[in-house]
Amino acid sequence: MFVVHGTFPIKPDSADELRAALTDLQAATRAEAGCLSYEWSESVESPGTFYSIETWDSRASLDRHMTSDAVKAAVANLPGWLAGAPALAGYETAEEITLPL
Repeated sequence: MFVVHGTFPIKPDSADELRAALTDLQAATRAEAGCLSYEWSESVESPGTFYSIETWDSRASLDRHMTSDAVKAAVANLPGWLAGAPALAGYETAEEITLPL
């Protein structure tokens, strides 16, 4: 599995536009082959800071996702929405682990 975590600081006047774009992006991404989960959230403590967490069955599936029309559309608008540099980190896991709660 391959997990990606992102942090995106968004300009206050662009947050509503981003939220609308994420609705379409999430729906398209979740339908892609290899997508195990795809979530976005906004910080409660720091409104305008958005987080993404994606889980893919492989790095190859993520690479295909990054060339999708939905991602290309979102990336084209992202520079105008950003209030600072985004941070992305990817992690490859050997197996899925379920932790008891």
